[in-house]
Amino acid sequence: MCRRSFSIYTKKKRLKNYTISVGGTVLVQTENHKKNSKIIAIQKPIDEKKSIHLLVHLKNSSISTAGSYRNYYYLQGKYISHLIDPTSGKPVNHNLISVSVISSTALEADSWDTGLLILGFKKAKKLALKEQLAVCLITKKRNIFSTWLSPKFKKFLVKKK
Repeated sequence: MCRRSFSIYTKKKRLKNYTISVGGTVLVQTENHKKNSKIIAIQKPIDEKKSIHLLVHLKNSSISTAGSYRNYYYLQGKYISHLIDPTSGKPVNHNLISVSVISSTALEADSWDTGLLILGFKKAKKLALKEQLAVCLITKKRNIFSTWLSPKFKKFLVKKK
């Protein structure tokens, strides 16, 4: 509903260049494909800080990130995710803590991110490669973070100087 309402609003106001951020999803729209893209940051999956992990270029596309690094709790000393595995009905229990997906639409990017996060690293990576998705997977094991980027995602990275 919100997406449809905004689409009507942008047409009515004749907006052609805009960036919208709602929750974990960012939409970048530019009228002229030759214009510079917007640079969007992916945060490091750390509770208390909002440090930058990666920077990506977006132009007429969206990025959506799902994570289990902010919404969780501890029960009897054990980390419990807010995400539920639909096959078991229990909270997910793996080391994949963040998934970012870049797509041509916000709806598609947002549709993929949580599902991939629930799958866990191996299955998410396999599906991302099969579907040729632009995906960033971040895992955490013993306070060590590792990042995997799909070939399609790498095309959006801001090059370090």
